[in-house]
Amino acid sequence: MKVYFDMDGVLSDLEGDVARLSGFDDVRDMKSRGLMHENYLKQREDVGPYELFSEGTPIQPQRTRQLMMEIHAAGHTIEILTSLGVNSPLDLGDETHRGKADWLREHYSDLFEMGVVDRMNTTTKGWQKAFYANPDSLLIDDWKRNTDAFQKAGGLVVVFDRFSYNESVAQVRAVLGLEG
Repeated sequence: MKVYFDMDGVLSDLEGDVARLSGFDDVRDMKSRGLMHENYLKQREDVGPYELFSEGTPIQPQRTRQLMMEIHAAGHTIEILTSLGVNSPLDLGDETHRGKADWLREHYSDLFEMGVVDRMNTTTKGWQKAFYANPDSLLIDDWKRNTDAFQKAGGLVVVFDRFSYNESVAQVRAVLGLEG
């Protein structure tokens, strides 16, 4: 099976970083006020797309690395599937792509070098991840609209919740038939 890991919200804490940069102690507070998108756009402009993505905070890096190693050892292929979140690839997409690629180099380069993670794929919008879906693919993503589109296109999904990390990992392990 091909397993696609989303970056923002699964590997890196983009929403938490945006909340902190915007003066919120907890991302849930910012989201409950309906301010996520507005603050994301502001920080993307103020900080810059490269810096916003390249300097992100990892989510449970050691445990995520362990999960990736386990998935790979079971014979599955792992790829990163992330959205640039732009209207056009020409609309700051290069800076976002470069920031995300540099973030992966900093935090997961050894897994790429060992062949645990094969490649980074990007889409312009999150729903376009569905173009990668097939019955032998799994998307791990924190945005339900992305997982809904992927599932509708024929792929398997786990809606990842960083606040319920253990439960999300248990769902991934169950879908892939991993022990434990």
